[in-house]
Amino acid sequence: MLDYLFNSEISFPKSWDRESQLGNLVEAVQELSAKIEALLGVEHLEFWKQHQDQVQQLQNLNCQIEFERGFLIGAELLVEVMTRTRGRV
Repeated sequence: MLDYLFNSEISFPKSWDRESQLGNLVEAVQELSAKIEALLGVEHLEFWKQHQDQVQQLQNLNCQIEFERGFLIGAELLVEVMTRTRGRV
């Protein structure tokens, strides 16, 4: 069963749309950041960079937490399926 899951190249149709949307959002955020940096004075630019760093850390931590939750749910689901099908195979 695990070989099937890892080798079957399951496709997720909405993922291409989401990746395209993500790329567009990343581009827009980078453009806005560049505009803000151009408008800020030297004294405010350091605060802006600190803010951006902290936002990035927050996003990275959030992604890590979401991944861990998803991984744990997948592992629990796998154990449940294997437990239920143990006597049937």
